[in-house]
Amino acid sequence: ASGGYFIIIFRGFQSNPITFNASAQDIHDSIVGEYGSTNKVHSISALIIDASSTWSDGGFCTAPKRELLITFIAPDGAGLSTTTNQTGDLELLVIDDSALENGSVNATELQKGTRSPIGKDLQGNGPTGKQSGSVYIFQRISSCDTLPCSFSWHQKAMFSPLDAGDFLLDSARFGWSVSLTKTENFFIAFVGSPGWNDDTGKVYTFYGGDNST
Repeated sequence: ASGGYFIIIFRGFQSNPITFNASAQDIHDSIVGEYGSTNKVHSISALIIDASSTWSDGGFCTAPKRELLITFIAPDGAGLSTTTNQTGDLELLVIDDSALENGSVNATELQKGTRSPIGKDLQGNGPTGKQSGSVYIFQRISSCDTLPCSFSWHQKAMFSPLDAGDFLLDSARFGWSVSLTKTENFFIAFVGSPGWNDDTGKVYTFYGGDNST
């Protein structure tokens, strides 16, 4: 293309105009908006946009046959996976390239469904070989109304790299190590991710509110 822009449409929402020479980051910013206050295509950061090897320099539409892979992520995992099964099938993205000069943009589906951050299979009980990782915090509840006392565990929180605004990486190993500090009014959770950024590694810090979590 020599000028103009195109728009990506999904479920009645649409991106900001994406100029013909937009970078991958420009396209991401045009699609993703803040939850609850945007009309863009996607209202959470859980969207991976990957420029293929056919696009090493210049803008997206400045040369022919350039490709962009867009992956939707299931926000909480929910046992969804397109690695071993298909679920959560999504409608096709619609491209409006009527304002694009001397060019066109098409969308095709490579794999049905959304991807799970925690890499579980459809039944939620088997791994898919992915090691993105998640961390769960449980609270022990004791009851001594009758003797002997009884105890139970309740899930209070779940963290993934999405909660820190990071994309999910298959080998990040988020949660490989965890340290939890708890006081009367809040907690601090330190979560190690040794595989982040090609094994550079990263430590995430999460803060909780009152002592109910």
